[in-house]
Amino acid sequence: MSEEPKVTGERVVLVGAGGYGRRHLDYLLSGRGKEHFILRAVVEPNPERCPESIATLREFEIPHFPTAEAFLETGNRVDLAVLSVPIPCHEPLSRAFLRERIDVLMEKPPVAVPSQLLRLRKEASDKNRVCQIAFHWPPSPFFVHLKERLLGGQIGRIRAVHGYGLFPRRRGYYQRSAWAGKLSLNGQPVFDSPANNALAHLVHILSWLAGPDLKRPRSPVQIGAELYRSKPIESYDTCLIRGRLEDEIRFAFGATHSCPDPVSTGVPAIQLTVEGTKGDLRAESGPGGFTLHDPADPGAILAKGEPTIDHPYEDRLAHLRGARDRPLVTLEEAGAFTWIVAAAHASSRIADVDRSFLRQEGDRSDPLVVIPGCAEILPQATRMGVSLQEAGARWAVEPGEPIFAEPEVLAAQEGEVLGRLSPTLR
Repeated sequence: MSEEPKVTGERVVLVGAGGYGRRHLDYLLSGRGKEHFILRAVVEPNPERCPESIATLREFEIPHFPTAEAFLETGNRVDLAVLSVPIPCHEPLSRAFLRERIDVLMEKPPVAVPSQLLRLRKEASDKNRVCQIAFHWPPSPFFVHLKERLLGGQIGRIRAVHGYGLFPRRRGYYQRSAWAGKLSLNGQPVFDSPANNALAHLVHILSWLAGPDLKRPRSPVQIGAELYRSKPIESYDTCLIRGRLEDEIRFAFGATHSCPDPVSTGVPAIQLTVEGTKGDLRAESGPGGFTLHDPADPGAILAKGEPTIDHPYEDRLAHLRGARDRPLVTLEEAGAFTWIVAAAHASSRIADVDRSFLRQEGDRSDPLVVIPGCAEILPQATRMGVSLQEAGARWAVEPGEPIFAEPEVLAAQEGEVLGRLSPTLR
């Protein structure tokens, strides 16, 4: 059997070396990353916030620049720009590199609002470039294995996809940057939230697992949401998003940053289920990654695996070798995720959870606000396909009516939606 052709020497500029960008930096400078990619430069506007990364750049003699414009003005040619930057920077930086005919790999979420995704799609198409999103679950062996089981008909026709994420976040999480927990910043949309940031992977994977082939997700047809704010932020920290995908597939996603540590409750932090006409498959997180189960035989483990930052790069390499005509998650495949999140915003208001239902845990200097019972109610609501009130949440409000998730309509409503959701801060 012939060996796969090797791909070496992909020239890269990394934009953002702090926070999650440090993981990209480590990957590109070691092991398989170093074997296939050449880090030519780093753009970091705030070097004082990531001194360890800057020290690493000096050690490897890699130049760094204060802005993308400063780097591009050097004429230093690269093949790929990796973006690990705040959400409001995704569209302008992607367009800057695409205009120079440089491929882009950006961290999730791809954009804040649908109009940005539509503009980026046009830019990438006009320049014949690839704009890849670092949703690193689909290209991971674990989730490829799961989807191959689904495509092989193991559980018959898919009837529903649902899942939840329990990610407690303390006050410090929202103080780490100017955009954390914001709906907008300096006039630019942000829409930071569990669905559009910390648990965006889960929203996307649910639509992808429902898709008709290894690449395509199922797009939403109708989406409704319940959005709740328990912390002193602009955006929401708890949500239940329900609706219908193409092919009449039921969709439900629940997430909260206002729960105890899942380890203390014995509930998996992340769980997702695909229901079919012949049975179900369930994946849940735990120590060392995900495990795959058949709910009818919960003691049997069908597969194990952990998605990592390596997998979007491996996906790109597969594309460059000719194994795929493009990476698994580009702007095209990210559409379903973007429409789901935008429709959730357009279909609901953000309701403040009455303080009488809240509890504060931990150190006063970095407290955790908790909605008691949320860690049990959210999973139940997603599994049963009911509202939070119907699942027993006394703090919940009556959900609004679902809306049709039409991309152009959602894009036209962005200003009105932002104005309606923006709170008078407490």
